[in-house]
Order: sequence, then structure tokens, then C-alpha cells
Amino acid sequence: MIALQNVCKSFQDGDVKHAVIKDLSLSFPQQSSISITGASGSGKSTLLHLLAALDTPDSGSIIVDDLKITELSTKQADEYRKHYLGFVFQRFNLIDCLSVWDNLCFSARLTKRFDEDYIDSLVQRLGIEDLKHKLPQTLSGGEQQRVAIARALAHKPKLILADEPTGNLDDKNSENVVQLLFELCETLQTTLILVTHSQPIASSAKLHYCLRDGQLHPQSRDTG
Repeated sequence: MIALQNVCKSFQDGDVKHAVIKDLSLSFPQQSSISITGASGSGKSTLLHLLAALDTPDSGSIIVDDLKITELSTKQADEYRKHYLGFVFQRFNLIDCLSVWDNLCFSARLTKRFDEDYIDSLVQRLGIEDLKHKLPQTLSGGEQQRVAIARALAHKPKLILADEPTGNLDDKNSENVVQLLFELCETLQTTLILVTHSQPIASSAKLHYCLRDGQLHPQSRDTG
């Protein structure tokens, strides 16, 4: 179970304080797919960063699989992300000095979950087999996006956080990526929390929420 209990998060902009998460209490079932939509600036990425322990709430607590991540030390948070999470960032965050293949293998080797056949299947599925020996800075935005997705999945994480994973992809690659994320959610029995502006993608998840006025509002899977 992933539980948020009275979570608040705000940002200071000069003399103005903007609250993006307002006393949010909600539980997500594990081994499920959850999509989150909402207007730009509504706090969707902030929420993912809180779930990844990359940021801390002003108040409240977040519990992931009986682990209260809001009370972790810096070292413990690093271990949580390394062993538990796969994060697909909007800005990719690939390691520039490593080849695509080494980027993919890096986290898997750190967690001692290196499965070359599995990683190679991700490479084939995402159509990046011809990019394996290239450096990230030589790739297009769409290519970097697909590499970043493969890297996030390479160590078979228990929780996948995906921040606009199709934002830099064409329609064909977007459909392929979304199918892969939902399939792995089932086959790896992992939890997927996906932020997207696409209503069709959002409606494909088992649970769909809209982040509005600091709260997550359940949405119809048919209409969003």
C-alpha cells in the first residue's frame, strides 16, 4: 500500500506562498496502474518527487510498503530509490559519459538485479538496439526518452514513477511505450504511477485521478 497522510507542500515565490498539495490523504493499491492528470503547474511532478523521496512535504507523511519515506535519512532515501524505484524523468537525466547500454545496466548492477536478457528485451521492445553504443548527447529527444524509460525499468523496480513518459515521442512510439509500461506493471507485479496530459493514456490505467486545487479527484476511466 502507498499511503499519503495529510500531506502539504508549498513553494515560495517572492512574498507569495503557493500551495500545490493541500492536506492530501489517499491510499493507492500496490501492483496496480494509476494515472494522474491535471493542469500545468498543478503539482503533478511535485507529487512524484515526494513519492520518490526527492523532495519532502511541509507536513504529513508518506508510507510506501510499510516504509515511512518522509522520515528517511539522506542515505536511506538513496537506498530506497536505488532498490525500490524506477523513475522516468521529464528531463531524462541520463549519464552523459556512459553509452546507452551502460546507462541501462548501471542501476541494475548497483542493485544486483542485472538480467542481460531482460534488459535486451527492453531494448528490442523500445526500438533502441541501434543506439546501444552511442552517447546520450548524440541522440534526439525522442531517443533519449526511450532510453530513459528502459533505464527506469532495467532493475525490475517495485514502483515505477513516470513523469510524462510520452512527452517527446511520436504517436507510434507513444503507444508502444504505454503498452510496455502497463504490461510490465502486470508481469513484474509492480506499481505504476503515471503523470500524463493524454486522456486516452490516463483512461488506460486502472485508476485515474486529476490533481486539482491540491487534491486528487477520482476520474471516470471513460471520460477523464
